[in-house]
Amino acid sequence: MGGSVSKIKTALGNPGVALGLILAIVRGALFRWKLGVFGPKNVKIGEGLRIYTKLYIRGPGTVIIGNRFSCNRNIFKETTLITHDADSQIRIGDGNFFGGAYISCVKKVDIGDNNLFGNVVVMDSDIIPHPNMRLDSAWKEKWAKEIGIGNNTWLAANTVVLKGVTWGMNAF
Repeated sequence: MGGSVSKIKTALGNPGVALGLILAIVRGALFRWKLGVFGPKNVKIGEGLRIYTKLYIRGPGTVIIGNRFSCNRNIFKETTLITHDADSQIRIGDGNFFGGAYISCVKKVDIGDNNLFGNVVVMDSDIIPHPNMRLDSAWKEKWAKEIGIGNNTWLAANTVVLKGVTWGMNAF
């Protein structure tokens, strides 16, 4: 919380920035509270969540988000995390900022720490499965492969990360 306080003090010179930061912190706290009380048990979110607009999490799989995650929208979309199968897993490390990222996960998407995503699409399968599709092991083996993205990466506007990609650390 100490980092948030120092940013609020810095932002006091610009009341619009200060209000936006305060609202993001409050939205994050309310989202975590709602998730804890009413949400599914397959979603875990760390401390310091900041939501500047909306965050959508859908699907039966596991979603794990680390500490100090921030998300905003871009001109096209809000940040959306979708799992398509009970065995699907999205893991996002600490200190990430997503600006309009869309993640579609059939198997596993593993994202490291301190990354910047802007208008990014991440898909670990060739197609986005329809809710009525049966995702058996043969289908997953043929159409889906895990994705790994390291620490300190920047994926800029209109980046598309497809199945089987492993992105190292400190990549731009």
